[in-house]
Amino acid sequence: MTTVLALLYYAGIEDCREECSASSDVEFIELPSWLSRETLANLLPILPVISGMMLTISSKFSPILKWSSLYSNAEQIKSEIYMYRARVGDYMPRVKNNIDIMSKVRKIEKK
Repeated sequence: MTTVLALLYYAGIEDCREECSASSDVEFIELPSWLSRETLANLLPILPVISGMMLTISSKFSPILKWSSLYSNAEQIKSEIYMYRARVGDYMPRVKNNIDIMSKVRKIEKK
Protein backbone atom coordinates (compact mmCIF):
# COMPACT_ATOMS: atom_id res chain seq x y z
CA MET A 1 0.00 0.00 0.00
CA THR A 2 2.77 2.40 0.92
CA THR A 3 4.61 1.62 -2.30
CA VAL A 4 1.56 2.39 -4.39
CA LEU A 5 1.04 5.67 -2.56
CA ALA A 6 4.70 6.57 -3.03
CA LEU A 7 4.47 5.90 -6.74
CA LEU A 8 1.35 8.03 -7.00
CA TYR A 9 3.06 10.82 -5.11
CA TYR A 10 6.36 10.81 -6.98
CA ALA A 11 4.88 10.17 -10.41
CA GLY A 12 2.80 13.29 -10.12
CA ILE A 13 -0.50 11.85 -11.24
CA GLU A 14 -1.85 15.23 -12.25
CA ASP A 15 1.12 15.96 -14.51
CA CYS A 16 1.03 12.52 -16.09
CA ARG A 17 -2.73 12.69 -16.62
CA GLU A 18 -2.42 15.96 -18.54
CA GLU A 19 0.45 14.78 -20.73
CA CYS A 20 -0.92 11.31 -21.52
CA SER A 21 -4.54 12.26 -22.13
CA ALA A 22 -3.65 14.50 -25.04
CA SER A 23 -1.53 11.91 -26.84
CA SER A 24 -3.32 8.58 -26.26
CA ASP A 25 -6.59 6.86 -25.55
CA VAL A 26 -5.55 5.86 -22.02
CA GLU A 27 -8.32 6.12 -19.45
CA PHE A 28 -7.28 6.93 -15.93
CA ILE A 29 -9.04 5.74 -12.84
CA GLU A 30 -10.54 8.70 -11.07
CA LEU A 31 -8.85 9.13 -7.69
CA PRO A 32 -10.89 10.21 -4.69
CA SER A 33 -10.92 13.93 -3.99
CA TRP A 34 -9.23 13.50 -0.61
CA LEU A 35 -6.19 11.82 -2.25
CA SER A 36 -4.15 14.91 -3.11
CA ARG A 37 -0.38 15.34 -3.16
CA GLU A 38 -0.50 16.91 0.30
CA THR A 39 -2.47 13.98 1.71
CA LEU A 40 -0.05 11.51 0.14
CA ALA A 41 2.90 13.45 1.54
CA ASN A 42 1.38 13.17 5.03
CA LEU A 43 0.47 9.47 4.72
CA LEU A 44 3.76 8.19 3.32
CA PRO A 45 5.85 8.47 6.51
CA ILE A 46 3.02 7.27 8.77
CA LEU A 47 1.89 4.08 7.00
CA PRO A 48 5.16 2.07 7.40
CA VAL A 49 5.25 2.92 11.10
CA ILE A 50 1.65 1.80 11.61
CA SER A 51 2.16 -1.44 9.67
CA GLY A 52 5.35 -2.18 11.63
CA MET A 53 3.56 -1.63 14.92
CA MET A 54 0.69 -3.90 13.86
CA LEU A 55 3.13 -6.63 12.84
CA THR A 56 4.96 -6.36 16.17
CA ILE A 57 1.74 -6.49 18.16
CA SER A 58 0.46 -9.52 16.24
CA SER A 59 3.73 -11.40 16.77
CA LYS A 60 3.86 -10.56 20.48
CA PHE A 61 0.36 -11.86 21.16
CA SER A 62 0.59 -15.02 19.07
CA PRO A 63 0.22 -17.87 21.61
CA ILE A 64 1.02 -20.62 19.11
CA LEU A 65 4.40 -19.14 18.23
CA LYS A 66 5.23 -18.59 21.90
CA TRP A 67 4.19 -22.12 22.78
CA SER A 68 6.22 -23.69 19.97
CA SER A 69 9.31 -21.71 20.93
CA LEU A 70 8.99 -22.60 24.61
CA TYR A 71 8.30 -26.26 23.82
CA SER A 72 11.32 -26.48 21.53
CA ASN A 73 13.60 -24.90 24.13
CA ALA A 74 12.24 -27.22 26.83
CA GLU A 75 13.02 -30.25 24.67
CA GLN A 76 16.56 -28.99 24.03
CA ILE A 77 17.13 -28.48 27.75
CA LYS A 78 15.73 -31.95 28.46
CA SER A 79 18.11 -33.39 25.88
CA GLU A 80 21.07 -31.64 27.52
CA ILE A 81 20.02 -32.99 30.94
CA TYR A 82 19.84 -36.56 29.62
CA MET A 83 23.22 -36.20 27.90
CA TYR A 84 24.68 -34.86 31.16
CA ARG A 85 23.21 -37.68 33.22
CA ALA A 86 24.35 -40.34 30.74
CA ARG A 87 27.81 -38.75 30.45
CA VAL A 88 27.80 -38.71 26.64
CA GLY A 89 28.84 -36.12 24.06
CA ASP A 90 30.40 -33.05 25.65
CA TYR A 91 29.81 -34.50 29.12
CA MET A 92 31.94 -37.59 28.62
CA PRO A 93 34.43 -37.82 31.52
CA ARG A 94 37.87 -36.63 30.50
CA VAL A 95 40.90 -35.55 32.42
CA LYS A 96 40.49 -31.79 31.85
CA ASN A 97 36.82 -31.43 30.99
CA ASN A 98 34.79 -29.12 33.19
CA ILE A 99 31.70 -28.37 31.09
CA ASP A 100 29.09 -26.42 32.96
CA ILE A 101 25.52 -27.50 32.15
CA MET A 102 24.21 -24.02 32.99
CA SER A 103 26.31 -22.48 30.21
CA LYS A 104 24.61 -24.86 27.76
CA VAL A 105 21.18 -23.91 29.11
CA ARG A 106 22.00 -20.20 28.72
CA LYS A 107 23.02 -20.79 25.07
CA ILE A 108 19.67 -22.51 24.43
CA GLU A 109 17.77 -19.65 26.12
CA LYS A 110 19.42 -17.08 23.85
CA LYS A 111 18.12 -18.79 20.69
